[in-house]
Amino acid sequence: MKIIEINAESLKEICSLTAKLTEFRQNECKQLCVENIAPEIFGKLIDEYLKRVSIELEK
Repeated sequence: MKIIEINAESLKEICSLTAKLTEFRQNECKQLCVENIAPEIFGKLIDEYLKRVSIELEK
């Protein structure tokens, strides 16, 4: 298992995207709780970032 670091700028961008996507999702589905959806969105963005970085490292 490789350990992949996330630099501060990338983490900042992921957090910003999480906030924006949570806001969009909240506007569409008023019944959603931010506490429930934000971690899910954050997790998916982190997963995709790590997949992309690991693919780049394998090249």
